[in-house]
Amino acid sequence: MLKIDFLGTLKIESEGMNITDKLSSKSQALIAILMTKKRLRCSRKELIGYLWPESSEEAAKYNLRFNLWQLRKTICAQPSGQPFLIITRDDCQINEKYSYQCDFRQIIEADVENCDIGRLEELRCMFRGDFFENRYFSDLEEFEELMIMQRYILENKRQVILKRLMESYRENKEIRKCLDIITDLETMDPYDEKNAEIKISLLLEEGQRSEAARFYQKFYNRMVYDIGIEPPKRLEKLIGGFAEVRKKDEKIIDMTVEAIPSVDAFFMAQTAEKLAEFSELSLPDYLDSGQIKDLAFITRKLGAASQTGVPFVRVISAFMELIIGICRSDFRICLRFDSWENVDRMSKDILKLLKNKLGESLILICSDQ
Repeated sequence: MLKIDFLGTLKIESEGMNITDKLSSKSQALIAILMTKKRLRCSRKELIGYLWPESSEEAAKYNLRFNLWQLRKTICAQPSGQPFLIITRDDCQINEKYSYQCDFRQIIEADVENCDIGRLEELRCMFRGDFFENRYFSDLEEFEELMIMQRYILENKRQVILKRLMESYRENKEIRKCLDIITDLETMDPYDEKNAEIKISLLLEEGQRSEAARFYQKFYNRMVYDIGIEPPKRLEKLIGGFAEVRKKDEKIIDMTVEAIPSVDAFFMAQTAEKLAEFSELSLPDYLDSGQIKDLAFITRKLGAASQTGVPFVRVISAFMELIIGICRSDFRICLRFDSWENVDRMSKDILKLLKNKLGESLILICSDQ
């Protein structure tokens, strides 16, 4: 059996033997092209246009003949005599009677609506990376455009598969598995309001009202900060509004923070460190990995920072989203410090803005007042 995996690390096996490295990069690309075509067929002229556009006609024809010969030599005919490739004077085609498995073709040809959960999970697991990953030809513009288009098609098909799988798990009342699928969907489209609505509903079904409120706030911040649009009011109504949630579950994070007026962002760094140490908080609930790295630029206690020279606006944005996210979930924050005058100017401006936004959810207590 011939087995070809195009998603993630390219792997071509024949009768259990890995033959990937026995094929030239152009032979591998030739198979990829044929797999993307209707009826798995492509003209010789079109193949030359994809793979040897700058070569002379004679050189291009020779290169195509050589790579077709290499494929026929390496991928043997089946015992029945059926060859992998059908090659004519004008065309090249993958033989539909040849027995093979290809992850790309299985995904593209899948009738998702009529697949059971087992088959949908099999298809889901096939998405190990991009189509024809780490295979790049800088001088083959038309070929690269074809590969990009296939990746786009696969991304759309993956969404269809995941959404059908999510529906199936929801119908079966398998809430945890359904939430796992939504997490995958969020990585593909973090602004999908329908997915957010389903996630909030599922969390509420499980009695996780505070978690639903935290997720809503994170989604709200993502929408407002990234694309300048507020999510529909129906999402907030699902959880009964933040005020009602906080009345029942609110906790106060009470911290004493040191301040040094001459060091920019010192107060912000101290606050972020203490929040990271608070046992009932998990920063990834409020910030994505990139934002945590940006915030780590001002304090090593958050882990590895982003590259040197992070624009400070990104640090400030991450800090504000963290404070707002925490205060709009089921916590209030109380910051105690010795003197307002000792707070550095940058942190002071940010605190004023946050206080205006959050009101009683952010408590600032100066010992000299």
